Amino acid sequence: MSTPRVQITISYRREDSEAITGRIFDRLATHYGREAVFRDIDSIPASVNFREYLNDVLEHSDIVLAIVGPRWIGARRGQSRLADENDFVRIEVEAALRKRVPLIPVFVMKARMPQRDQLPESLKNFADHNGIQVDAGQDFDMHMSRLITAMDRILEQKIVASTHGTTAEERPKAEGKRPASEAQRKGEETGLITRQEPEHLKLGRTWILIVTAIGALILISGLALYIFFHPPQTDACNPGVKGSATVYFQFAGFTADEADKVREFLSKRGWKMPGQELTKNAMNTNVIRFYPKDKKTAECLKADADAALQTQGYSITLTLEPNPNVKEGIPEIWIYQR
Repeated sequence: MSTPRVQITISYRREDSEAITGRIFDRLATHYGREAVFRDIDSIPASVNFREYLNDVLEHSDIVLAIVGPRWIGARRGQSRLADENDFVRIEVEAALRKRVPLIPVFVMKARMPQRDQLPESLKNFADHNGIQVDAGQDFDMHMSRLITAMDRILEQKIVASTHGTTAEERPKAEGKRPASEAQRKGEETGLITRQEPEHLKLGRTWILIVTAIGALILISGLALYIFFHPPQTDACNPGVKGSATVYFQFAGFTADEADKVREFLSKRGWKMPGQELTKNAMNTNVIRFYPKDKKTAECLKADADAALQTQGYSITLTLEPNPNVKEGIPEIWIYQR
């Protein structure tokens, strides 16, 4: 008995939510398989009509996730990118609504559902869809589990509908049996007559349980071996590591208040942040520079700094840059917001 193929489409805007969409994609690819998730318009082959291609992808999609961040409508107030009929996000959401594909809004970085009057006429029904919040911080795993559970329910309903899509009169013919009488059909519909489950379905369910149990055993064994040969590093990201470093924070493209919120976030995580400096030298630079021996400290700082930026609504991902000219124990953050 073959497993129905799953197709999930992620609609998002790069400048709005690229970083967290990548994390969502990775988690879904792990759960459903990488080939089951369509994410990026870069996957559209050259020379094809992008409208027709997107419509075809959505035609075969089981679920569409619309990732909504703080700049989903547009970067500035009064300038809605959704007003453009050629906007990729608009085309994707319009097609999902038109084709009645299950559509789940996923709100990231504290974004909320836009008001109906903020949406073009063809997207106003989008505001009526119930969405799910996915935070980039410590609740990410819990929120993703809730999202995947909701998606699994939708997929299960579609599988049941496709399996039992024939009518009461057509079903006996498909199974090679005599048509049921009117009384029998009414009894089945009201629950007074219990249908016996076909043997091939029972056998298929048994094999699924066996394969699932074997897979779980292999996974647990592999995890145990990995932990045995790769013990967790207890000296990275602990309070001692953070407390021993003094972080210099240079920025450009932010207001002083915006930069101060990032600095306060890092301070609450245990980093020594004596202040921040607005400097042109930070332009076009998003990097953490550190003395080569401070690599673990820099990796820990990067994780907290990325979380601070995502929490404040910025789609910025820092890179690590070892630099022997940086003082030992004093990593430097250089951030530029375009």
